[in-house]
Order: sequence, then structure tokens, then C-alpha cells
Amino acid sequence: MRDPVILPTSNTVMDRSTIKQHYLSDATDPFNRQPFKWDDIVDAVEVREQIAAFLALRKSKRKGAVAVDRKSTRLNSS
Repeated sequence: MRDPVILPTSNTVMDRSTIKQHYLSDATDPFNRQPFKWDDIVDAVEVREQIAAFLALRKSKRKGAVAVDRKSTRLNSS
């Protein structure tokens, strides 16, 4: 999930692309079948920030693991 939004009638967090696909065929909340307007969808800023922090942490851990692997490879090849 890269672009989370909050649905107005169920307060459920979904990815914007997922709800957009649903909304094109049915303008109701898929969790409670209540009708809503596209303009009522709210950006889930806090969730987006949490996702970004999680991805940054994973990326930094991967870089650290790659650096350790490269260093150990150089030591073993000597």
C-alpha cells in the first residue's frame, strides 16, 4: 500500500487504487455498502507516514546487510 485513504462511511483504510477500481463499478463502501462520494475520501496521512518509515527502515537494514556481505566476501577471497 503506497497511497492509503480512509473511506468515509466505514472508516476503513484502503489503498486509493483499490477503492478507485471498486468505485468505478459501484459507488458504495465495499465494507458496509453505504453510498459515498469520491470527494468524501480522506487521505490517511498518518498511515502513509508509517508506511514510509517502515520502508525506509527495511531499506537501511538491507543496505547494512549488503555491506556486511560484501565485506565478508572480500575477507574470504583474500
